[in-house]
Amino acid sequence: MTDNKQEAIDQLQALIKDIGIAMLITHDADGEMHGRPMATQQAPFDGRLWFFTSAKNTKTRDLAQSPQVCLVYSDSSKQRYVYITGTGRLVRDPAKVKELWRTADRLWFPGGPEDADLRLLEVTVERASWWTVPGMIGTAVAIVSALASGDTPMPGDSGTLEFAPLLPNAPRSSQRVTRLRTPATNVTAAKKAKAPAKRGRAGGRQAARRIGSAH
Repeated sequence: MTDNKQEAIDQLQALIKDIGIAMLITHDADGEMHGRPMATQQAPFDGRLWFFTSAKNTKTRDLAQSPQVCLVYSDSSKQRYVYITGTGRLVRDPAKVKELWRTADRLWFPGGPEDADLRLLEVTVERASWWTVPGMIGTAVAIVSALASGDTPMPGDSGTLEFAPLLPNAPRSSQRVTRLRTPATNVTAAKKAKAPAKRGRAGGRQAARRIGSAH
């Protein structure tokens, strides 16, 4: 495991550690998406997320058709939002079930860790996009600053964490972080860049009219 990947793992774990529920999105055979809330099992994050699920529900059938899944974590009180894509698979691992088991899980699986209907859903993370916004004071300061400078007021940070497959000799993962701010100078430059194209189209139309009149 590279230092860079470990940095991405540590950051994603910090972003979602206090968000117990995620929306899990799967795809059926027709490509239709299905979403449902899922409780994330508490375990050290190593690039994989764990969930308990029933062996007899729609997500089980969906995963048999397509292992590609999405997870959405949202904490509006702390303004943290995370969107994860990866691959999911059902696992039979009694030792791992016992490791992750909590007393509250008996509400859904009355047979305990040995419940015949209990399955482990393992999601291997491939990419995570995140957004954070500062508190009210930080947001107010950013808005005032934007009004003074003419920038678009979009306080906060965002980024994308790339995770290499958990395979030998896998390529390095990378972490990209971008600021949610668009300088006014960039907007002005973009408008200027479009101007010649408009004049070019206008000149083309005038030439076409001249050619048409010649006939």
